[in-house]
Amino acid sequence: MFRRKIRSITGILIIFLLMTNIAVAEVDLTIDPINTAFVVQGGSIDYRVTITLTEPLSDESNWLDEVFSILDKRDGWTYNFVPENVRLLNNSGESRTSILTMTVPETAPVGLYQHTVLASGTTELDEFWGLVGGVERTYVVSTPVDPIPELNTGILTSIGIFGLLLLTRRNRKNLKKI
Repeated sequence: MFRRKIRSITGILIIFLLMTNIAVAEVDLTIDPINTAFVVQGGSIDYRVTITLTEPLSDESNWLDEVFSILDKRDGWTYNFVPENVRLLNNSGESRTSILTMTVPETAPVGLYQHTVLASGTTELDEFWGLVGGVERTYVVSTPVDPIPELNTGILTSIGIFGLLLLTRRNRKNLKKI
């Protein structure tokens, strides 16, 4: 009877210890535009997505796998991460980068759009115990959409004036011949 109680208590303690040994990691997620800070209707924009392990993992895991995704995707927009997932080794300061390419539909109204990027992480021990998404971070990126650039009216005016000058020059040469 006494042995059965000890086994039960020991079992409960082991389960409790396993449940509390879930990884806690401090990660930093940053997103920066690569070439331009805005995109035109029907165009694409690239962002550098960097995830950094700011503190070592609290469990005995050797790595943390992060998968990138977009929450609440907009209709007509396309989102592509290259690579879609990265592995951070259990070293403070370890960082990895992915490139996010967003393509805007041609019919998107001009304006400022908010997109939430999710980095969802799983450690080595999380994977062993079948846990998913133990370490998550989100970042809201603002994407300004500008109208498709049209031919500048100043350029049209300059071309018109230049054309008139050429015509009047020809007319003067033709009048001198007469």
